[in-house]
Amino acid sequence: MALHRTALPRHTDGARWEGLALAADGPDRPPLRCETADGRRLTVVQGADVVLPARRRATRRGVHYARTGRYVSPLPALRAGTARAYREACPDDDAAWSAR
Repeated sequence: MALHRTALPRHTDGARWEGLALAADGPDRPPLRCETADGRRLTVVQGADVVLPARRRATRRGVHYARTGRYVSPLPALRAGTARAYREACPDDDAAWSAR
């Protein structure tokens, strides 16, 4: 994305004013996204890799899918020791544990 300062068109009273014009090089795609195609096809794409190709059933009641094994979670794994520490912080209050 490039920013360029430029003179904008003159106002009706002839006064010159400046502004900031924003020129985008192209749309940015999110790193993890869902895409659709013809033929009831769906895909979950992470970066440039298809991680979950799928096809909607003709009855529109379900999806056939296949995992590719290329998915990498954007969130770090929650370790058991960390989960235990959270649980020990609120042992008698199940609502607080669920809220976390």
